[in-house]
Amino acid sequence: MNLYSHPIIAISTSLNKSAIGIIRISGENLWIIINKICNKNKNNLKPRYATYTSFKNIKGNIIDYGLIIYFKAPNSYTGENLLEIHSHGNPIIMNRIFSNCLKIGKIINLKIAKPGEFTQRAFLNKKIDLIQAEAIADLIKASTKKAAKFAINSLKGKLSFLINNIEKKIKKLRIFIEAYLNFPEEIIIKNKNINIYKKLIKIKKKLKQISLNISKKIIFNNGINTLIIGKPNVGKSSLLNILSNTKTAIVTNIAGTTRDKLITKIEIKGIIFNIIDTAGIKNINKKNLKINIIEKIGIKKTLNEIKNSNIILYVFDICKGISKEDKKNIKKIPKNIKKIFIWNKIDILNNKLQIKKNINNIHIFLSAKKNIGINFLKKKLKNNINYNIYSKQKYMINKKQLIIFKKIKKHLKKAIFYSYDKKKKNININDFLAEELKIIQNKLNKITGKKHSKKILKNIFSKFCIGK
Repeated sequence: MNLYSHPIIAISTSLNKSAIGIIRISGENLWIIINKICNKNKNNLKPRYATYTSFKNIKGNIIDYGLIIYFKAPNSYTGENLLEIHSHGNPIIMNRIFSNCLKIGKIINLKIAKPGEFTQRAFLNKKIDLIQAEAIADLIKASTKKAAKFAINSLKGKLSFLINNIEKKIKKLRIFIEAYLNFPEEIIIKNKNINIYKKLIKIKKKLKQISLNISKKIIFNNGINTLIIGKPNVGKSSLLNILSNTKTAIVTNIAGTTRDKLITKIEIKGIIFNIIDTAGIKNINKKNLKINIIEKIGIKKTLNEIKNSNIILYVFDICKGISKEDKKNIKKIPKNIKKIFIWNKIDILNNKLQIKKNINNIHIFLSAKKNIGINFLKKKLKNNINYNIYSKQKYMINKKQLIIFKKIKKHLKKAIFYSYDKKKKNININDFLAEELKIIQNKLNKITGKKHSKKILKNIFSKFCIGK
């Protein structure tokens, strides 16, 4: 199906020197380009087969040799006629072929593709739904094997199947309820006793299975925000460096070296942690004139970062112990954020690696400078984000989908309330119930893309890379 008045072209591979470079063209009347670039036509170019050929410029001079693959609509990625030119991955060669295709393509109004436009055409031509389209973006961005695996499952259509199945059940209930509300005398009386309440409870359980293992803040592909905080010169920067195996942070014995946050990513058993080093927390009351303006700004940023964290690594200098100021700052950390207390510099006291637990927190004694207990800390980091839950997860859920899921849950809760009169113990069929089911169905369709706006599509596909 061709929904567009013009074909599009893009270089789909990186513009760095490589073995192979790929140029994609999608749309109608591609034979004009094929004939000029490589002197091939419908008779000697078999769809979905790679054909070795030369690539020529407008004057007929050979630019390169490589492969050309023609995908006939609708059996292509976009659902349109699609051409792939596989040349050598030299940017000079690729640009020459690309510019010659553009010159030849003026006749057919060939235009350079926008970011994600190939995938957008695939979606609009119903080759994939919106979940699968977003899974492609997740797959490209995946930072770990597990993130890639979840994205592949969504791309296969596993999540789409579950959402569509729930949407069908909601639709079926809506048809029955609206028919009864409009034509009650024509609905067989026994049908009124269809246990709508029980059916909605079953739907609630299925939705719970989808979203059960998804944390409010932790999205697998983005990483776990792990904030290192504590007073100045307790070893926060040393801890960042040893965890990331780099020298990201400046380490000196001068207090207040870190003025702004430093972020580095580490992977622990397939999970990405965003390790964030911050300015040391001091008393920033007006009375404390020793702190300069820049340091004050850094400390305020640290306090703001706490709200966006999943795990806090609160670092102490074991030689100095915990201060009243530390105790006050710890109380300011929200209870829902995981806390691990790090007692650093055990090498100075010749202490051994220890771990102490109380009801809510873990205390680990280590040395960032001597690399004592760092692997143990990594193990505890992994365990503290409910890793077993993530190992059961089968697909990727992005933030947009998560927000819609939360709204669906609220409306489903209302629908269940409206569907059952607890006092009379009767099933209710009413306008409120019908309206809630309509909202739920629309929101489910937003996830799969059955309901969409140009603005939403633009926002989603603009985040893709060019050529995808």
